[in-house]
Amino acid sequence: MIDFHFFPLASYDDYCDFTFCRHGVVHLLWWNVTVRLETGEFQHLASLLERGTSLTSSFPLGDGDFAVTLEEDRYRVRMGQVEFVLTADEYLAMTDTALEAARQLERVLASDEWHDWEPESDALGYMDQWQMSGFSLN
Repeated sequence: MIDFHFFPLASYDDYCDFTFCRHGVVHLLWWNVTVRLETGEFQHLASLLERGTSLTSSFPLGDGDFAVTLEEDRYRVRMGQVEFVLTADEYLAMTDTALEAARQLERVLASDEWHDWEPESDALGYMDQWQMSGFSLN
């Protein structure tokens, strides 16, 4: 039985990875930005990133909240209100990591491992969280 909150899916390095949480949400951490995606949104994003590797013009690829655009030597990856501007190497790193994460997510969902997770401990109240943060209550 899994007894932690985040299940690692794939990692590019210490600052760029994909994890899956007990709430059924995929977390994309890319440097100092975290984007939370439902599993269907994440699978759509991974597919879009893969299709984006063949872009040759600045015409955007995607629909709705998700799009990839190649502008000169930069890729723009839009996820709702968040947009990453990446070099070609960074884009390929994100794509490869996302595709590996998608394969791992498929395996996890098929195995039902995530359904066996222990329930979270009782949620802390606002003041409890504030006191644990190390900030004074002044």
